[in-house]
Amino acid sequence: MDTLMQYSANDPEIHKLKDSLKHLNQYIKSDYKLRMVHQDVARSDAIDSLGEESTLITQDFAKKFLPAQYRETQAEFFGKRGISWHLTVCQSNKGGEIVP
Repeated sequence: MDTLMQYSANDPEIHKLKDSLKHLNQYIKSDYKLRMVHQDVARSDAIDSLGEESTLITQDFAKKFLPAQYRETQAEFFGKRGISWHLTVCQSNKGGEIVP
């Protein structure tokens, strides 16, 4: 895509495409931040409302390990099988203190 943009730098359609991609990236980043803040507030509220006999269980899915090599190709990184992680965190209220 960069090569196409180098050869057609003055083309108005290419300029529109570059501008649209920039705005899309900004939107995605802001949406992620908003979702992250919302999840943190919801988690904090759930922890604050834990009773003495309650446990908050949070599960998440981590896609992959970190790259095995410094220069791992995209095909090598995304072509891995069977090494995704499922994470679970349990938090309980013990005597007014939240413990993992």
